[in-house]
Amino acid sequence: MANLKEYFDLSVEQSKEGPGIQPGGISGSAKRGTKRKLENKSFKEKYEAIIEVEKGLKTKKKIAEEFGIPQNTLSTWIKKKDKIKAKFLTGDLELTRKQARTAKFPDIEAALLALCKNARQQNTPIDGETMRAKARLYAEQLGVSSTEFDCSGDWLERVNT
Repeated sequence: MANLKEYFDLSVEQSKEGPGIQPGGISGSAKRGTKRKLENKSFKEKYEAIIEVEKGLKTKKKIAEEFGIPQNTLSTWIKKKDKIKAKFLTGDLELTRKQARTAKFPDIEAALLALCKNARQQNTPIDGETMRAKARLYAEQLGVSSTEFDCSGDWLERVNT
């Protein structure tokens, strides 16, 4: 019976030192609940990182550390390097821009932009409902169906951001 008691005491003591309690053990690190802050990098920074990789003078790990990004982010940039290089080299985007979102209906948005510029020159205010009515008109004139182009208030908010 004494041997059995010693066995149980020993196993209990060992469980206190198990991997679930130690940092880096099976259950993960001691820091729980802390998330990495997401930080978008500009096209210029992405381009520079890709150029560093292509030079081949440093490891990808070292380059990722220098740019303050995880290695898998650098790998994603490398996979998309043709698009990133094209966006950067064409000069269509500002160097500090972080994402290249394109309009789903660029013709309609260009027409609305011209309308806004014209109204501003004439010092005429335009409200959201007028903008939406003009957008519907432009869409109709351009042959865009109403099922494709939803001129909702949400759409107007997305255009303004």
